[in-house]
Amino acid sequence: MKLAAFDRLHRNSTAGKIALSIFAAISCSMTANAAPTDIIADNSIIRDDLARLAQDGLIKTEPSSLLQDRILTRSDAAHLLEDGLGLLSGATLSDHGVVLERVMDGLGLRSGATPRLGGQEDVAAIRSAVIELRPELVTDRVDVNALLKGLPANDTSYDLALEAEARINNGGTHAPGSGTIGIYRGAVVGDLGSSTQYGLAVSNQAEDDRRIFFNDIGPHDYSALSQAYLQFNGWHGLNFLAGRTDDNWGAGAIGGSLISDNSPPLDQLRVSFPFSLGKSFGRHWNYTQLAATYDENQKRIYFQARRVEINFNSKWSGQYEEALKSTSSSMLVRAPLPFYPAKLIDNSTTNDTTEFIANFGLQYQPVKQLRTYGQFLLNDINNPFRVIGLQGGSNTPQRLAYIAGASYDSGSGTSITAEYSAANATTYLDSKPNLAWIKGAYDNLGFPSGPNSNEVDGLISQRLSPQITLYLDGRDRFRFNNSYPAPTVREVAASAKYQIDRRNSFSLTYHDYHQEAFPISPGAPGYPGGDGFIPVSESNPGVTSYIRELDAGYTLVF
Repeated sequence: MKLAAFDRLHRNSTAGKIALSIFAAISCSMTANAAPTDIIADNSIIRDDLARLAQDGLIKTEPSSLLQDRILTRSDAAHLLEDGLGLLSGATLSDHGVVLERVMDGLGLRSGATPRLGGQEDVAAIRSAVIELRPELVTDRVDVNALLKGLPANDTSYDLALEAEARINNGGTHAPGSGTIGIYRGAVVGDLGSSTQYGLAVSNQAEDDRRIFFNDIGPHDYSALSQAYLQFNGWHGLNFLAGRTDDNWGAGAIGGSLISDNSPPLDQLRVSFPFSLGKSFGRHWNYTQLAATYDENQKRIYFQARRVEINFNSKWSGQYEEALKSTSSSMLVRAPLPFYPAKLIDNSTTNDTTEFIANFGLQYQPVKQLRTYGQFLLNDINNPFRVIGLQGGSNTPQRLAYIAGASYDSGSGTSITAEYSAANATTYLDSKPNLAWIKGAYDNLGFPSGPNSNEVDGLISQRLSPQITLYLDGRDRFRFNNSYPAPTVREVAASAKYQIDRRNSFSLTYHDYHQEAFPISPGAPGYPGGDGFIPVSESNPGVTSYIRELDAGYTLVF
């Protein structure tokens, strides 16, 4: 069973500084955990919790889809749990008492009964999922406190998924060689008393997922230990977490514009809690703040992020997010302040030590089957309209990014997701290499595509029968003059999955990848000059790359 998951983490004109500082100060007083439309990261333990329950029939879906190929929002996960356990929206405390009796009877955990195989592990998984999805469950009027009181603590849940995959080179200029590989993920979650949980997960799945998709340049710095943390759950949903875990802030299937799970998990300290500002200003607010540190380019990096999120009603939700990356440990001391004013305290050196980025999001879900969403990232507002003559005649480049998308799930086997994202050429970048919005040389903290990109992504799945599902996944990523940080890419993957039974499945996937030639060096014909940024060294410069590959995989979940 999988571990108790938890959500996944310039220079400015005087007018811009004042405006952004005022907004940041206001946001601090309205201070988010995670939006209900946030995509749950692929490696998140919450997926393992639900997969464990699905294995034992408490959730009516196959476990492997939760672990591998399903776009799952936090709201989706909460509804799976509510439907599986009978926690109908608006249920009363007495209703939950009946539900708990049914669950405990079903698991064989009533007094004097012999526990059914896996029963206690299922309880641990339910506790983990309920704690993780508390904001969404509360919004759906589920009495989370009553549920947790009725579920015994000090149990442990575990889960393991293995996939044997054969890869066949089907041509192309740079196709990897044919061969076999073992893909795995395993997790354990448990209680240390009634208020403290631990989670541990190991996996190489994230690396395999990015082996072709989102891996245009360079290796990704993943380790087998994908999650390891302790968390304390306090009064009314207050949560403290210490350790390694994923962060994925946003509704985008390809990732979030500020923090995505396409980079390795952060070792972090995090606090989150829900709060209410009353009937007039909203009852369903959430706040999250995290601090992390890691080494990059022989420098110690201090990364912080905070989020204010509100569920306006069952259809609308929004959030304000801000984050900073710094080479100065003093920024940790200033953490209680809104990040932008904190950055300005030492104005003589802050531009050389600290990068600040803000992000805004809005989601609309008119019906359960359809969700629409957008995010807007603000990296620099020196001269947002690029009007020549401002700031001594300089024309400051735009440093913005955004994503707009929609996802439809019929509930009867058809699912469609379409997204468009864009980022300016210098978004996420800084003249100081240590302040670029990355975690290591090739792992973007924001969009997987990084800066200088316009990208269209689409995913279609169709269930033909209870056993057979077809998938079509594609993207078209454009970069002006095939320039930094990687050339233009067009990519398609088509796959078919056969669900043998609840725990066993077989899949067949064909990848077609086309990458345009990368400029040989700065100054080469067609290479944009004058922006002050030097591209990373790209393999096979000046050569168009093709990868065509057929993968056959067998997955076992137990």
